[in-house]
Amino acid sequence: MAERELYVTDTHSLLWHLYDIPRLAAGASAAFEAVSRGDSTLLIPAIVLAEVVYIVERRFPHLSVDSVLDRIAAADNFRILPFGLGEARAMIAMDAIPEMHDRIIVAAAYVFGAPLITRDGIIRLANVVECVWE
Repeated sequence: MAERELYVTDTHSLLWHLYDIPRLAAGASAAFEAVSRGDSTLLIPAIVLAEVVYIVERRFPHLSVDSVLDRIAAADNFRILPFGLGEARAMIAMDAIPEMHDRIIVAAAYVFGAPLITRDGIIRLANVVECVWE
């Protein structure tokens, strides 16, 4: 059996995908479609889960955080990534990305050698990892 392609997601891309918010560009949509078909695996850094809880509670109180976490837990092709020494070491070379949470997400993509699904312009311009959006 062929190995599945890996993708790492940032927080907004994941939320837009899970809540069917039409903000994803064609490349991002295609990556999530590959994950939905089971052709690819979505890697979700732990910080993304924390941001999901924070953003939904603050900006979308009418939505259930539990329901989105249940969807993540039930997905066979989603994998939650812990933050470890590999990611911490990778962050050292990412000073072009000023925001700590973004550096943690990019470090996960770097460590796993996986494209990052993001529209974040600062991350994309830093050119540290392959980014999927357009």
